[in-house]
Amino acid sequence: MEENRRVTTLSTSVSVRPVWREPDFRKVWLGGIVDSLGSSITGLALPLIAILQLGAGPAEMGILGASRTASFILVGLLAGVIAAAVSAGVIASIPVASTFGALRMEQLYAVAFLTGCFGVIGEVAFQAFLPRLIGRERLLAGNATLRSTGSVTDVVSPSVAGFLIQALTAPVAIVVDVVGTTIGGVLTLLVKVKEPPGPARPAGRRVWHDVAEGLRYVVSDRVLRAIAAEGAMHNICSNGALFALYILYANQVLGLGP
Repeated sequence: MEENRRVTTLSTSVSVRPVWREPDFRKVWLGGIVDSLGSSITGLALPLIAILQLGAGPAEMGILGASRTASFILVGLLAGVIAAAVSAGVIASIPVASTFGALRMEQLYAVAFLTGCFGVIGEVAFQAFLPRLIGRERLLAGNATLRSTGSVTDVVSPSVAGFLIQALTAPVAIVVDVVGTTIGGVLTLLVKVKEPPGPARPAGRRVWHDVAEGLRYVVSDRVLRAIAAEGAMHNICSNGALFALYILYANQVLGLGP
């Protein structure tokens, strides 16, 4: 009886252990903070490079914004069934090209699209991975920890990004994002979680079958359909139109620097 009571007490203490005390969760948490800082730098640097260095106007900024958002449409459907490489090399191409005087708008379009693709894949994969990392019973606490930290970095990161871009120039500041992306990737690789193998794919079934099945499921569910419609409108209006023009307006009309 005493042994059973001791085991029950131990199980209870493990189940209520704070998520931030888990070494693997701390790696993911720290990696997310570093990556958030780097992403803010690139998110501000890309349009500033386009405006200040390449002389982009409203049409070019619109294409740049569309390149970023297109990843949600194209890769978002496939994110659960494909793998992606780390985007550090893609981002690093900007300071390299700038150093040799070979930077062009077409490269910024490609970088915006590819980093958006990797971001979509990483976000979808993380949502599926977190319950296995900390358990469903601590999912609320884990998300609360991550989102509260994210709220702080959302405020701090753009200010740090603006300071670095002002001090170092945008192409050089992007190197910080390369370092942050690399650190985040290394920390993620250090996480040790046993995952069951995926189910075997039936003969003749292709990736597009999975995509079609996922779309049918979302469209057939009233709540998911409404959430998807809201997300689409948000991406079109905020992430699309606003992202494309507000930095151009702030710089050329209001005269604001980084």
